[in-house]
Amino acid sequence: MQVAKRVGSTEHEFVNNLSRHRLPDPCSFSHITTLHEEAKRHGLADFVGSHGNSMYFSARPAPPKPAKSKKRSRDEAEGEVEASVDQIMAKIPNAYRLDDRLRAILVRLKRDVCGSYGEEAVQSIGVETKKLSPTDAEPCNVVSARVAPGVAVSVSRLKASLGDAWKDGVLTLEETVFGVGGSLTLSEEAEAAKTLGANSGILVVTSMRRLGEIANAPSPNGTC
Repeated sequence: MQVAKRVGSTEHEFVNNLSRHRLPDPCSFSHITTLHEEAKRHGLADFVGSHGNSMYFSARPAPPKPAKSKKRSRDEAEGEVEASVDQIMAKIPNAYRLDDRLRAILVRLKRDVCGSYGEEAVQSIGVETKKLSPTDAEPCNVVSARVAPGVAVSVSRLKASLGDAWKDGVLTLEETVFGVGGSLTLSEEAEAAKTLGANSGILVVTSMRRLGEIANAPSPNGTC
């Protein structure tokens, strides 16, 4: 993918039909979109993930067959997602809840974004209502999500889950960006890895303005 070089990605590797490109940190959604559109043009499945202290974009003809594992019932899993999202929504001022649009994005992030092997990918999500700049006329909802370290997530699923909130966001391995992300929790495994010097996983941050029109995008086909 020559386009990866043009947009500033580095350390290009091509092994066994897999192309992998190191991403800048932070990396804008527009950067990922450029790579994603190029992958689609070639009929490739594409992913973003972290390894060591770097983020990578990868593309290949088809993802591997999901590993077989014992799954809880979908109703039980969705019930837990709904409950966790309700707790987040309860802390947001009524004027900034954006009807069901914000809630739908949070649900999709937890429910639909999974790893290339079907594993759980998004460890935690959060929303902060704040001004990103002193010149902003009013606060906006800043949505954040922490992806498990070492897990490659489908760009198509991540993009579909965020819907029209896939605009001016960023991906980073930093603990916070715009002062957001520090309160997101990690799994016990990720916390243990962090103490050994591993990264905390990719932090996804984007914003939704109250007067913006955020589409309630449909869930991607298939399940994690």
